[in-house]
Amino acid sequence: MGRVKREIKKLENSNGRQVTYMKRKQGILKKAEDLSILCDVPIVLIMFSPTGDPCLFSGKHSFEEVVDMLHQVPAEERTKRMIQDLETLKRAFEKVHGHDIDVQESLHARLSTSTVCNAIQDFPDPVKQLQDRHFGIQKRLRCTLEISLLAFLY
Repeated sequence: MGRVKREIKKLENSNGRQVTYMKRKQGILKKAEDLSILCDVPIVLIMFSPTGDPCLFSGKHSFEEVVDMLHQVPAEERTKRMIQDLETLKRAFEKVHGHDIDVQESLHARLSTSTVCNAIQDFPDPVKQLQDRHFGIQKRLRCTLEISLLAFLY
């Protein structure tokens, strides 16, 4: 007897949502670790539980190394990849909804490619932002661990 495919939608029960998160979190962390080892690729995975607790995974490359690699990709290449991703989403949309949307026309109607490149370059330094977030997460994790340790000791 096969497994029943479950409809993917938000779980209304908060306890069920937390239990599902914990089970699936272990699965996705294992998959990320396997992919990192098997293919020797840099991976960073950041998740927040339904209660807001952070979870950070990085393979053999550190978080900072992966962010540096991302920052070294030229703005034009990031824009090109964004358009490719939008095309992939378009195909998925067509498959699910049965009708077409013109991603390129929609994108060009809002911004030209050069404007997108300039807008990306005008954003604050993403490496700095991610490092600040990473530092904040580490600080919260340290505090949580210290509190847990103190509660355990007393």
